[in-house]
This record gives sequence, C-alpha cells and structure tokens, in this order.
Amino acid sequence: MKHAEETIIREAREEDVPAILELFTEAYGEDYPYAGFMNEGWLKHAIYNDDMLMLVAEDRTSGQSLGTASVVFDIGANSDLIGEMGRLVVSKAARG
Repeated sequence: MKHAEETIIREAREEDVPAILELFTEAYGEDYPYAGFMNEGWLKHAIYNDDMLMLVAEDRTSGQSLGTASVVFDIGANSDLIGEMGRLVVSKAARG
C-alpha cells in the first residue's frame, strides 16, 4: 500500500493516456458497456477539454500511475458552480 506522502495528485497529460487506458481496463474489464471512455482519442480530448479536469495519482518515486479520476464541470446550468466526479479508478496494487 502506498502512503500519502509517496503519492502526488496532478492534472493528466497526454503522455498519461496509455497508463489511464491500462487502469480503465484493469478496473472495468474488456466488456465495459461504455467503451467510448476506453478510447485513446476520447481520453486525449478529455485531457484538453475545458469542461473536465482529469487527474492522475502518481507514485512520487517511480512515476507509476496509481489511479485516475475526472471532474466534469458541464453538469447542470453553468451557473451552478458544481462538478461531478466520475471515472474514479485505482490500480489493484495501490488499493487498501
């Protein structure tokens, strides 16, 4: 189990896409009904989308991606000032 001081949370970058895809596949499986989220093109779009903040939890020492989550800001009226957390996954090795 990773301790908090060994983990950083940061915005996802385009080079994180393969690791995010791996995390999604591990968590959701090959038969995930929303396969569009497991698409490299969609993930790249999500990283650069102003209506979404994609985050990565990363091991500070190894640089390994331990998890990912998204905050979607275009839920409801734009004046709501709210976001919806989604697609939160943590690698099996980092759970606990």
